[in-house]
Amino acid sequence: MRSQLEIHAHSSAKNYLFRKNIRWAGAIAVAAVLLVASSPTAYAIGTKVDLGSASSYSVLGSASVTNTGKTVLSNDLGVSPGTAVSGFPPGITLGQKHITDTEASLARSDLTTAFISASNQATDETIGAELGGLEFLPGVYASPAAVELTGKVTLNAQGNPDAVFIFKIGSALVTHSSSSVELINGAEACNVFWVVNSSATLDTDTTFAGTIMALQSISAKTRATVQGRALARNGSVTLDTNVFTPGVCTAEVPSSSAPASSTPASSTPASASVSSSVSSTAPVIELSSTAAASGGPGSPVSASSTGVASAVAARSSIQAQSSVALGTPPLSNTSAQIMALPIAGAVAVAAAGLGLISASKKRRTTPR
Repeated sequence: MRSQLEIHAHSSAKNYLFRKNIRWAGAIAVAAVLLVASSPTAYAIGTKVDLGSASSYSVLGSASVTNTGKTVLSNDLGVSPGTAVSGFPPGITLGQKHITDTEASLARSDLTTAFISASNQATDETIGAELGGLEFLPGVYASPAAVELTGKVTLNAQGNPDAVFIFKIGSALVTHSSSSVELINGAEACNVFWVVNSSATLDTDTTFAGTIMALQSISAKTRATVQGRALARNGSVTLDTNVFTPGVCTAEVPSSSAPASSTPASSTPASASVSSSVSSTAPVIELSSTAAASGGPGSPVSASSTGVASAVAARSSIQAQSSVALGTPPLSNTSAQIMALPIAGAVAVAAAGLGLISASKKRRTTPR
């Protein structure tokens, strides 16, 4: 028979192993819980803004519409309740002119409804004062102050032609000369909305995409082009030798007699200089874990970020190229993290189970 000393030593060793297993199980469980807690909450994707009858307009002003030079509007031109429209000709509109009539009044009313609806959509991410050099994934973005665009901003739909981009701007929107909005990987101008709580100014030679809904006025300077619309709720629209092309979605374009293609044709005209290439040089703006954890806005990846920004951009590039080749949308950061939640939960349950099993076995084997 073993001596009492041997039994005591054996019992002490068992207890040590028992406590060690419990500590490991507890550590694993805590790590799993932290993983779940740190995963960003799934945001509701921004919904396309219903413009109502205002969707048929290239330009809609409230007080007036003034043009200089040979501006071309692909769709309707309207003003209400103001009555002043000047500069057509030499400017031309390929749609209808509605000057203080029933149609223009209804369009302005629908614009007001659309403006409020877009403003009330939940914000996914807060953005800074400069958009140039950044790349955005689908979502609803907001700035409490004025926003500028210097150079190029890229909107990446990640292979989803229905992806919606909404920018809610607290004050003015100003683009600098030769700036551009680039749409890639299926992004379409019909799904891009700029809600401006003051006035918008597009500087010379700007290439812009999306529907501008300004609370006050909109000014498009010499040779600025817009794939979309300029809709001013309470002020005027001023034009100067501009070209407005349709901001309709590919699915909204009437089908022709040409054979159907498995790949949707781009609705972007050549003059808009919109690229379908994949860019991995700009930092990608995604929903941050800070925003998710706090339930409010977080900090986007900045152009000065190193390492993380490059990795995120490279990953997005690879995902986008894969989605084009396979015809399926890539997995976003948020989706991947949501998929990780049940795995983390399983790890936590397994860890807890390991602790209980260890405890049970130790109790059964501990000498009395």
